Amino acid sequence: MPRIVDFRIHTATSRESKPIADATHTISEISFFVVELDLDTGERGQGYLLAFDYSREAVRGTLRDMRNFVLARPYEAHETLRLLEDWDAATEYFGTRGLQRWAGAVTNLAMWDAWARHLRVPIGKLFGSNASRIPLYGSGGWLSYSLEELLEEVQDYKKRGFRAVKIKVGAKGGIEEDIHRLR
Repeated sequence: MPRIVDFRIHTATSRESKPIADATHTISEISFFVVELDLDTGERGQGYLLAFDYSREAVRGTLRDMRNFVLARPYEAHETLRLLEDWDAATEYFGTRGLQRWAGAVTNLAMWDAWARHLRVPIGKLFGSNASRIPLYGSGGWLSYSLEELLEEVQDYKKRGFRAVKIKVGAKGGIEEDIHRLR
């Protein structure tokens, strides 16, 4: 069975030209963390997660801890549950939610991706999917957008072929403002 032999963390940060906001946070930058796992058979799996300007270094530190944890043990690509159980046991003093769970989740995704690549099947097939197409939606609709910016974003998603868009709710003006924005 293929074993994990390398674990890399890549980061890309996007600074927003103006802060974006939902009902609870204002965000000035978004970081993407990509975890890459290499197998001894040559396949590579990837998983990614987002962090915002208020959590980036904590996420990076937890991912480094996860990297050290994974590389110290001989995990096979398909042992996703074993890894999560071992990680939960090892990190229980810090709690098994929050950042510990994030590190487990992104590593879990990379393991599934590597395993699917090893088997040479789409990852959805490993989960029993028989769909040939999966509906997607655009995500945005930040509360910090003016109505004009919101409409521009939604129209751009439509031009790109999206048939649905997720829009943030929780405007300061209450449900009436949310309904107005949705209309």
